[in-house]
Amino acid sequence: TGKHETFCQSVQEALASGVPVIAPNFGGPTDLVKHGWTGYLIDTANSYSLNHAVNQIIQLSEPALMGFRARESVIERTWQSVNTQLIAHYEELIKTKVQEGQVKVA
Repeated sequence: TGKHETFCQSVQEALASGVPVIAPNFGGPTDLVKHGWTGYLIDTANSYSLNHAVNQIIQLSEPALMGFRARESVIERTWQSVNTQLIAHYEELIKTKVQEGQVKVA
C-alpha cells in the first residue's frame, strides 16, 4: 500500500484469511486494522516500528486468537454492506449541507 492509496484490498484479504496484518498507519489500512487487536499499524519512517510489530506477533501467547479477530473484523464487509454505509454517509452529508443552507433543494 502507498501513502496515497485510499483502500488496500490486500489488507482486507489477509484479514479475511485470518492473518494478522502489519500495515502502514495511514490510508486505507487505518480503517481496517485495529492496532493490537487484528494486527499492527506501523510508522513506516521508523524501522524499529516494523521490528517491534513482528516481534509482538511472534510473542503472542495465542496467535490464532488475533487471526480469528482479524477474520471476524471483515467478514461482514460485503460489497452490499460497504455500499450501504457509503450511501448513508452521503445522505447524512447532504442533509447537513441542506440544513446549513449550503445546498438548495428544488
